[in-house]
Amino acid sequence: MTHLVTRRAATLVATAALALAAVGAGSGIASAAGSSMPGTGSTSTPGEVTTQPTSATKQTSNIKVQRSVSAGFVAPGQKVTYTTTFTTTGTPDRYIARIRDVPPTGFQYVTDSATVDAWHAIGGQKTEKVPVTLDNDGTVLVQNSGGWLISPISNKALTLSVSYYVPQNAQIGKTYDSGVTFDVNLFSTSQIMNPMGVFTTVRNSSPGEASGTGSTALGFGSADGFAPIPGSSAINDPSGFFAGIIDQVIKDQTGS
Repeated sequence: MTHLVTRRAATLVATAALALAAVGAGSGIASAAGSSMPGTGSTSTPGEVTTQPTSATKQTSNIKVQRSVSAGFVAPGQKVTYTTTFTTTGTPDRYIARIRDVPPTGFQYVTDSATVDAWHAIGGQKTEKVPVTLDNDGTVLVQNSGGWLISPISNKALTLSVSYYVPQNAQIGKTYDSGVTFDVNLFSTSQIMNPMGVFTTVRNSSPGEASGTGSTALGFGSADGFAPIPGSSAINDPSGFFAGIIDQVIKDQTGS
């Protein structure tokens, strides 16, 4: 019996060591995802950290546009949120009638994720969900026939936030740009800021992310099918977690 327990424990030690190594590798993925030239999809030397910006600011007339992405590195299947804010640098007031959010190619809109924070004559500045029109090219259109007001008076601003899923087959190491176009009442043409120079790079999934719904036996899982469950002991204390599994097996076999 002693030999059987010893052999089984040794097998578990080897298995746990491999899993522990995988967890350790996963925790360092973000800093080693590599970088690429915008739009090329070619990756850099492994271990090199991307230097591509995750936010940018552009201006047309007296309208300043600031855009950012929620994550500089993201794994296939995860969500990222793009936030675009419109303000004025001075008079006159402007009214934004249409905004077309342009995600990276292949990114899929997260249903009901689009929100607009804007000033209202009744209620002042507030955030609310808005209906969208999805085009075949993946862009997301929101519009207001009267226009959303942006003004230097009391710093009235307009902010659009939209979330997308990264494709499951996204190329690891590829850096994606994004952009926005918009129409302003009394402007004769659409304002095009695409690409905008706001990037996110696809990295490898960590063990918890790759497991999808996860394995409760190993402590892996996900909050929404993509990321590890916060507090998972296999992620936060991997060495202690696997040691506990081995200890429990030995106790079960010996009856101690």
